[in-house]
Amino acid sequence: MLIAAVNSAVCAACAVFLACVATGGLALVSGSASLPGIFTASSGQLNGMPYLDFRPRSGGIVTVIVTVTLLGSLLAWRRQDRPPGRSADTVRRADRTR
Repeated sequence: MLIAAVNSAVCAACAVFLACVATGGLALVSGSASLPGIFTASSGQLNGMPYLDFRPRSGGIVTVIVTVTLLGSLLAWRRQDRPPGRSADTVRRADRTR
């Protein structure tokens, strides 16, 4: 269960990082981009050099990571309840016949 939580947290952090890179790239191409509540990026030129203004919102980032971690842990916990090789429907039908 702990391993599932750690795996979920790492996957969530990676997803947030990839979203950050994608938002930055989109901002460079279009001028500005944002994921509401998570981060905002805009680009422009200063003294003839391009720049990227990136503004993360830590509350949104933490919320995404915690939500994905809890969801991954819940799914791992649900997966532990049934014997390997049996679907949830098979387990429910077997419980009804007892």
